[in-house]
Amino acid sequence: MTNRLRILCWTRFPGPALDRLAVNHDVRVADDVLALMAGDPDYCAGVTVLAPVGSPRVGVELLDAFPSARLVASFGLGTDHIDLAAAASRDIVVTNTPGVVEGPTAELTMGLMIGLLRRLREGDALIRAGGWPAPGLESMLGTGLDNGRLGIIGLGGVGRQVARLASEFGMEVVYTQRRRRDPATERELNVTYLAGDELLATSDVVSIHCPLTPETHHLIDAAALARMRPSAFLINASRGPVVDETALVAALRSGTIAGAALDVYEFEPRVSAELLSLDNVFLSPHLGSATLATRTAMTDVLVRQIEAHADGRSPDHTIA
Repeated sequence: MTNRLRILCWTRFPGPALDRLAVNHDVRVADDVLALMAGDPDYCAGVTVLAPVGSPRVGVELLDAFPSARLVASFGLGTDHIDLAAAASRDIVVTNTPGVVEGPTAELTMGLMIGLLRRLREGDALIRAGGWPAPGLESMLGTGLDNGRLGIIGLGGVGRQVARLASEFGMEVVYTQRRRRDPATERELNVTYLAGDELLATSDVVSIHCPLTPETHHLIDAAALARMRPSAFLINASRGPVVDETALVAALRSGTIAGAALDVYEFEPRVSAELLSLDNVFLSPHLGSATLATRTAMTDVLVRQIEAHADGRSPDHTIA
């Protein structure tokens, strides 16, 4: 027996799956969740499912405004925008949408890497400013990937895909994380485990693919950046606060590292003016899963979690 749910979505999700939900459930898309909380508390009190993406964060204050909520069906892989302890204390189930974002995020990571090392942003700006052809064969020289060492921080779903792609470009791949992978996985991916300090000190490119937790917050700080080579590059397509952005700006300005490519930011969606002023930074606006096929598939996964909950079944991808 399917229970009729009142579902609040932070935004309109791509694809037709959300329309399928609306046949049997009360589905509402909020242009401004905080304004809805202030303006229509009676409606909020009856919401049984929250479908968040990004901000506002699902914390204690927000959960208090939705006392009937029993499911937080998050759109995306990460859950750092959800207070899992607060949800658990209210017997609220939290789900996410894994299994479809890993490949596209790995593709974007390689795009960021190539764009940064081959100076594609600078080349685009040069042409638009009428500065091409530039004089001399030594102008706009970049760095190739072949024979370079890629250090991956976090060999999860995205990290594994990045390792496979980087190997195809001729890179040596090393990795670090809290628990070393089994030998069979290392052989399959042709990767070598290193301690974190050694990985930072010996890699030509360091790419971050770990979740945001209290332990990984500012994992890449001034001390970590100082361990990297002056010729090395940093890539972050995981979560912004894993990198201390103030320390990163200082390292980029001083030449502690050669450059960085970022798809995520510590104070997202705000990007610091200091980052925007630097020429050795390649920036993209959190595009890891940004293909129509991927985000449609993510919506399908999200809707399946809600349908399972409505039918009294345990969702496939329960976080808490």
